[in-house]
Amino acid sequence: MDGGKLQSCLDSKKYANQPAEDMAFVRELAAPAAGFGTPTFFINDKIVEGAQPWSALEAVL
Repeated sequence: MDGGKLQSCLDSKKYANQPAEDMAFVRELAAPAAGFGTPTFFINDKIVEGAQPWSALEAVL
């Protein structure tokens, strides 16, 4: 990792809103289901809930 590039990225604040946008997206997805259990994976805008075998995750990749 290039420390200078990382610092430049942080200083630019280019992605400063990304965490909030991601959380809003997750809340939007969770609303119809009244929340999710653990673990829950969001892959390609699809929801995979519970402990699943790799094949279940691979199917949505």
